[in-house]
Amino acid sequence: IGTMSLSPDEERLLASSKTSNGGVTRIIDAATGKTLYDFPEHNNSVFASAWHPTDQLVATSGGDSFEILLWRASDVAGKKQGETVHRFVGKGLNVYNVGLSLEEESKEVVLGFLAPENYFLPNAPLQSVFNFQTRVLRPLKSAEDANNFLTLSWESGKSLLEFTDEGAIKVTNRGTIVNSRNTSDRFRTGTFTRDGKSVIGGSGFYLARYSDKSGSFKQVTDYVGHFGDINAVSASAKGEYLVSGSVDQTARLWNLESGELLASLFVSTEGEWVCLTPDGYFDASAE
Repeated sequence: IGTMSLSPDEERLLASSKTSNGGVTRIIDAATGKTLYDFPEHNNSVFASAWHPTDQLVATSGGDSFEILLWRASDVAGKKQGETVHRFVGKGLNVYNVGLSLEEESKEVVLGFLAPENYFLPNAPLQSVFNFQTRVLRPLKSAEDANNFLTLSWESGKSLLEFTDEGAIKVTNRGTIVNSRNTSDRFRTGTFTRDGKSVIGGSGFYLARYSDKSGSFKQVTDYVGHFGDINAVSASAKGEYLVSGSVDQTARLWNLESGELLASLFVSTEGEWVCLTPDGYFDASAE
């Protein structure tokens, strides 16, 4: 469940799902639990909701662009239930897939902004490339171009990463990793570092590195900065950098070893971008 809110008269409950393949927002009879109406307009997870004091309108926020929809909660005076009264649309894009250039000194990353069919499979398509050194955003040219980037890796030697039903990461022959910040929050993505010695795990709002020490995985590094679910991570070939993508509509570049945030990138639906550093420096596209 992404959000729940009770109508002012306490007769109806508004509940919204937290899924990657279409957010379902449902009005439920609070007394009987019966479904009264399903609102289908959001195309992704719905995170916030509120009722108008009159009980006739509700506002919900979510979808790929975090749009806010104001819609009718019931049929009133010829007005149809579910009718969208206002739509407030954002300009950002969720980042569903990321990768780092195979070139050792490069800080070029590849980005994917379309949701995968299966949330837990690293199959979100890739569309754009951003260079954190030259600060240039360009389209991904071809599948051959995509082969120049490292996306997440679920395999290292004889070990595989598996996501359990309980939300942990199981590492074949080496143990299980449970979210060290919040054990009830499931991992949503993960990758081996290129030397296979560590696993990067991403969950809701939380990203960390776990190393295999004395037969069990221990958290060794925090990556603090995202304020939304982590969708994808990738480590560089030499182990210097980590890139992550999130529903907070940013891709972030980190020092893999220390956890230092190096830069954050926001890309809009119109192809414009802003790149910021924690020190307050920034660059942006011309528009």
